[in-house]
Amino acid sequence: MGIFVKIGLLSFRQDAGRAGSTSHYVHCALDRADQNEVLHLASKHGSKMAGNSMSSRLRRRCLSMFSETHGPERNYVKKAILHAEQSDCDIIVGCFCANVSDMLERTRIPIVYITDINSTQIEGFDPEVDVKKVALEKRMYALSAACILPSKFVADSAVRDYGLEASKVHVVEWGGADTGVGTGQMEQFPERSSHPIELLFIGHKRYRKGLDRAIRSVEAMVAEGHDVRLRTIGRQDELESNSNVVDDLGRLDLKNTQDKKTFEEAFSRASCLIHPARSEPYGHVLVEACTRSLPVVCTAVGGMTQIIQDDFNGLVVAEPFEQKRLDDAVRRLITDPEMVSRLGKQAHLESQNRLNWSSWLEQVQPILKSILVSEVPKR
Repeated sequence: MGIFVKIGLLSFRQDAGRAGSTSHYVHCALDRADQNEVLHLASKHGSKMAGNSMSSRLRRRCLSMFSETHGPERNYVKKAILHAEQSDCDIIVGCFCANVSDMLERTRIPIVYITDINSTQIEGFDPEVDVKKVALEKRMYALSAACILPSKFVADSAVRDYGLEASKVHVVEWGGADTGVGTGQMEQFPERSSHPIELLFIGHKRYRKGLDRAIRSVEAMVAEGHDVRLRTIGRQDELESNSNVVDDLGRLDLKNTQDKKTFEEAFSRASCLIHPARSEPYGHVLVEACTRSLPVVCTAVGGMTQIIQDDFNGLVVAEPFEQKRLDDAVRRLITDPEMVSRLGKQAHLESQNRLNWSSWLEQVQPILKSILVSEVPKR
């Protein structure tokens, strides 16, 4: 009989049980194992403070600025720790929670930290804030019993830039959409839009993720006479372009039925996901594309080459970046439907065999058990 693990999930995303975020997938994966009991810690309080509307985000930021000790996130974490301790949780699994690492030092329950944060994501606008962010990550890494990171790139950064002990590092790739993954039942999308051909770009922080590069490539294809459009999903205030080749769908809430339908339709119509990022710790959206049989065009930066192999499940543009190389990759795909089909099938196989949450759980479960067996010293 296996070791039973009672897990307290600490997540700032509203209702991690069905939000469609990484925290949601982690929750679903952990809950899938019969030997786990997963509690979404203080979930009602988390839902109240984690609203996704602009007014909710501004309210949280203002309250945090005026009170670093009594902001909404900190009040939530206080209740979450109490919930975990009163429920006799064996482990707290914390998702992206370094900003409250000082509070987590107060619990004696071992913590497993899940993140993809690394030094490339420091904004660089306010040095004082950047120093604080690094300090918080360092403290989170130091107090965690184990750190589950999605790519070797993130792991190397954590050890090099944040002082994470190598013995705590576990590289476990994330999966994509969880419906049918690992069962061979995920729907494939062989019918792609051809009039016009559509490329898909998804993400916030659009400059870092290379939206301007993607737009230039599509404009170059149109100038050559190809019937091509670029559909984008993300925060509209970050578009920073009035290009007539872009159809911007704005921010989509995957908890909303119509928005989710729009999201899936964008994947099904596209010939490829284009993601020519300047930096990317992992690239979760690339995995989402593979799950949906969609090839990817990306740059060879960060953790993306761990997901996409050139001419296997996508096309990888070598560094240092040159716009011509990206244009050539896009041109190859939009002029060769058979390549789109071949790369898409391989992408789907990768999601079935490797890039899925069932595989993630198989690797993570022994880590959780080892923490209990080794009796990690209580802080």
